[in-house]
Amino acid sequence: MFLFLTLFFATLLSFLYTYFLYDSESFTYWVFFLGIVIAFFIVFILEALIIWTFFIPVNKKKDVEKVKENRFYYFIIRQIAYFLAQIFHVKMYLSGEKKLPKDGFLAVGNHQSNFDPIASVWIFKKQRFKFVAKNNLYKFPLIGKALVGGGFLPLDRSNVRQGIRVINAAAERIQEGDNIFIYPEGTRSKTRELIEFHAGSFKIAYKAKCPIAIIATDGAGDLGKRWPLATKTFFKVCEVLEYDDYKNMNTQELKDYVYKVLDENIKDMRARIPSLTKYLKKKD
Repeated sequence: MFLFLTLFFATLLSFLYTYFLYDSESFTYWVFFLGIVIAFFIVFILEALIIWTFFIPVNKKKDVEKVKENRFYYFIIRQIAYFLAQIFHVKMYLSGEKKLPKDGFLAVGNHQSNFDPIASVWIFKKQRFKFVAKNNLYKFPLIGKALVGGGFLPLDRSNVRQGIRVINAAAERIQEGDNIFIYPEGTRSKTRELIEFHAGSFKIAYKAKCPIAIIATDGAGDLGKRWPLATKTFFKVCEVLEYDDYKNMNTQELKDYVYKVLDENIKDMRARIPSLTKYLKKKD
């Protein structure tokens, strides 16, 4: 729908310019491409206004852990993800998706860039991931409302009680069939190397007794350094742990195991560059 509206507005702008201003009946292609850029912003603003104007506010602290996914809000989040991927010229590749459970699991990954969750929302279409993310993101007037309405969970690291509520809410949603994504590093790595994990992040899995999908990503850390050239972001589903695989581990042991799996797979991905694109497209 987003793409259709963008092309529609681009074509309309081209027609208005060539027929009325340029006084010509021939199609002006450069205006059409300029119109695409302008139309992206028009459609984005229109969708943002729809969210802000017509939907009941849900971004309230007392309600935020209780708000379940609204499919319209999640649709808007995916359109925003697509819009940003096009603007920043991001190409995404995925390997190992067939390993993922159908529903009701915890995804754990490394965090290189603020674009990681945006890219994940777009490329993992079937899984419809909801992220546990720092609460600062939810303070933006339009984006914050969409995130909460889409089922995302804000985490205030300075508030222990709120953290416990988020863990309980995430575990409950997994048991109901949602797929939750967390970054146990707690913040993005500015060096693209793994940083220390927070063992407490894995309490969600123990409480939900759910599978854990270990997902490595690489490339998003280069976003902004290569623009307007394409930035390639790679995702690899490394391994899926069933509850029986980790139930006898404590959180520290589980944290160390997941860290090791991610570290090995990220190094393996980098070792395969520049043939990495071809590798990720192979069948699992």
